[in-house]
Amino acid sequence: MNYLVEKYDSALKQTMIQLGAAEKLARTRLSAIERLRAENKKANDKATEEKEAREDSSRPAAAALEKEKAELEEERDAVVETLVKERQRLRDSRIQEVTRERVNVQTAMADKSTPCFGRVRDHLARLDAFEKAKNLYGQASGTRKFLEEKLHEAEVARLRLDPLSESDFTLSLLNLPSKFVSEEFMATLDPYGSNVGLIGSESASQLITSREVVEDQSGELAVDVISAPTERVAATEEKSPEKENHETGDILIQEGGTENVGPEDHVLVSDISSERREDEEGESD
Repeated sequence: MNYLVEKYDSALKQTMIQLGAAEKLARTRLSAIERLRAENKKANDKATEEKEAREDSSRPAAAALEKEKAELEEERDAVVETLVKERQRLRDSRIQEVTRERVNVQTAMADKSTPCFGRVRDHLARLDAFEKAKNLYGQASGTRKFLEEKLHEAEVARLRLDPLSESDFTLSLLNLPSKFVSEEFMATLDPYGSNVGLIGSESASQLITSREVVEDQSGELAVDVISAPTERVAATEEKSPEKENHETGDILIQEGGTENVGPEDHVLVSDISSERREDEEGESD
């Protein structure tokens, strides 16, 4: 128990000693702080006094500087105003110069483009006139073609040919009209084939024929056809040529070939009337 009290007392004493040392240290620090505060205050007061003294001494200089500053600002404003005016003048001058130059360029371009526009307008006017003339030409061509077509149509209608009749194709001498020819007997003949067997042997023995081929006066070959019976041939030899031509339709029987003939020979017949018609047509042409 006493030990604890002694421990407590020793600890309390030690604590009291530490508290006293701490208080002493605190007082020392406080005194140092007070001293530093005093020194700072003194330094501040001195600085303030010096500042006030400097301010008092610098007030005329500040006033002079302020005055100089004002003068400089006025000069600056004047220079700025002058520069602004000069810049505006230069800008206006440049604008006028550019405008004048552009006007000159536009005038030159207009002078150069005026002939071009004139040529274009002239070309368009000529093109319109050309189109109009072309349309009129087309209409005139169509009208001309129509009139020519009507003219040729009228010419064709005027020169239209009628078809040939069957009589125009009849070129055989046997088909010429004659009162001595039997139409019923001629109908039985075959112009494109053989006529053997159409008549009897007695009738055939009475026919006079010729084997000779004689050229007529015109240089054409005479056609060999079956002539009339022997009695008619004998009668024609006794008659005159002019009467025979008038009665038989200008049909002549070639002479000189009827002496030595057989029953199956042919007789040469020449049609003078057809030759006369050809001569008349040639003279009329």
